[in-house]
Amino acid sequence: MKKILLIIMAVLLIAGLAACGPSKEEKALLGKYILTDHMYRDASRGELQEAYIELKAGGKGSSNRDNLDLDIEWTLEGEKLTLKEKFLGIELDFEGSLKDGVLMLEDPGFSVRVYTKEGQDPVKAPDDYFKK
Repeated sequence: MKKILLIIMAVLLIAGLAACGPSKEEKALLGKYILTDHMYRDASRGELQEAYIELKAGGKGSSNRDNLDLDIEWTLEGEKLTLKEKFLGIELDFEGSLKDGVLMLEDPGFSVRVYTKEGQDPVKAPDDYFKK
């Protein structure tokens, strides 16, 4: 009887741990997104630097731009992405979108940065992005 109870408890424990991971939808979003475009409000394009954003499980992640490694927190509601970069006690908030492996972050009224999921063809911002 004790062996049966131990087996049942072990199965329940393993099932509980398996349920703690990210959902199937979240797993599809996780990974590294590479900067593929940086367009300013006047439709000029910025020089591309090596930069990326890596989305990790639990709304955490990291980014690297201007040779700075930054911790990030992110949330996604539908296609609306909210991202918070943290560095030396300073927090910067960005809003954008994430759809079909393309992450677009806007510096409000200034520019938009486009990141494409690693392994996908690079994507650029539409020329009329700021005319919307």
